Amino acid sequence: MTGAIINQLYSALENEVRQLVDLPVCVDHDRLKPGYLYNEALALELCYSVCLVMVYTPTYFDKDHTYCTREFKGMEQLEAERLRRVTLGPEARSRGLIIPVVFRGVTRLPGEISQKRHYEDFEKFALGEPRLSRHPKFKGRIRVIAEYIAERHETLKSCGADACGECANFQLPSDDDVREWLKTAAPKPLEFPGHEEDA
Repeated sequence: MTGAIINQLYSALENEVRQLVDLPVCVDHDRLKPGYLYNEALALELCYSVCLVMVYTPTYFDKDHTYCTREFKGMEQLEAERLRRVTLGPEARSRGLIIPVVFRGVTRLPGEISQKRHYEDFEKFALGEPRLSRHPKFKGRIRVIAEYIAERHETLKSCGADACGECANFQLPSDDDVREWLKTAAPKPLEFPGHEEDA
């Protein structure tokens, strides 16, 4: 996923969220800077976040580079704990805190996501266009995501369920923690006719 696409998504979402609630939208630009303790820093930012907007392509759950998987599984842990604290009934607890935005690979989404979570399907958006936001459905989709984030924020706040007081101790799952899950959940590589692996 190119930085230009992430930046356009971030900018549009930040503009919409700020109209609804006084929350910043965080994007992880800093983790590759020299000297940056990215595991600790990202764990803290993730714990402070209401929702994780998961920008999905089939490389998201890469078996060799597990960073995104660790982020996803970390947010699953936070989500389970926070929704457990929600006291407004089953409807409020059935609305998750992970929002998959699928740019490519809808048919390769892990079943744990495709069969459990509603996702925003952006596959028809041309990633090569310089202005993704010119797509006629882009702004409407972003507004729906922003409204969902604002609603989740208000619900968690009203129930005292955000648990940010414990964020200093929150850690992302380790590589080893996620590798077993990846064996069954990660999308299988595409196979091309006539290209067989060496015996």
